[in-house]
Amino acid sequence: MQIYQGRQGKYYVINGIKYDEHFPQKWAVDHMKGTDDFCYEVGPEVCFNCRYYGKIRGVFVGYCINCADEYNFKRGNGFGFKQTQEEMWESLDYMKDVKLCQIGDLVETRRLRKKKIPKKIIEDRVIFIISFILIVLSIYLNLIK
Repeated sequence: MQIYQGRQGKYYVINGIKYDEHFPQKWAVDHMKGTDDFCYEVGPEVCFNCRYYGKIRGVFVGYCINCADEYNFKRGNGFGFKQTQEEMWESLDYMKDVKLCQIGDLVETRRLRKKKIPKKIIEDRVIFIISFILIVLSIYLNLIK
């Protein structure tokens, strides 16, 4: 597996996803299918939460809370919206000796830039929202019967 030098740290690429060099390679090539109705597939290639919460400066370091749960937390405790990047990275055994400034591949600027959201992520969000609405509607209709 080829290791690239990013702007902040080293990483490798699998299926277009940048993984920190310390993220276990055997996990990166072995994402499982989800086991419940909420989490259909697991990992940053298919999970919006993993792509959003599990990356530090564009490089994947760990699973979101939903995907971590699918692995019974054997691949980390999972990341969510309540954690800072420091808390995320410090919670991972395989990242213990890595400094936060050594993770990532993005040019950091003080000026905020608007990011263009990829079409796939927008489609994932729309599908998730529609699915959620249908589930809530189904529950509501069953309750009023």
